[in-house]
Amino acid sequence: MTGVEIQRWQVLYSLEPWGEHRLEILFAQACHTIANFAQISVEKKHRHSFHLSDFLFKWWDTPEDIRQAQGQKVFDSFKAAVSHLPSKEKHAS
Repeated sequence: MTGVEIQRWQVLYSLEPWGEHRLEILFAQACHTIANFAQISVEKKHRHSFHLSDFLFKWWDTPEDIRQAQGQKVFDSFKAAVSHLPSKEKHAS
């Protein structure tokens, strides 16, 4: 592979990333959308506007202990966003 080819691949990746990094962004976008949609049923004074960064973190740049803390933060943000919604068990009766 020539240097020119490498540069082209780098430009392509910067425009349209692929692999695990892209999946992180896609899952963050899905969580962000669901969390903000779930806020519709919350009283206005108790609503929280979530940001994409609440669900996005960089696994690849951080040590293991920080990755675990970031993962827990994302999980907690999502759980808080949808905790007021009725669960399946409540509808089963």
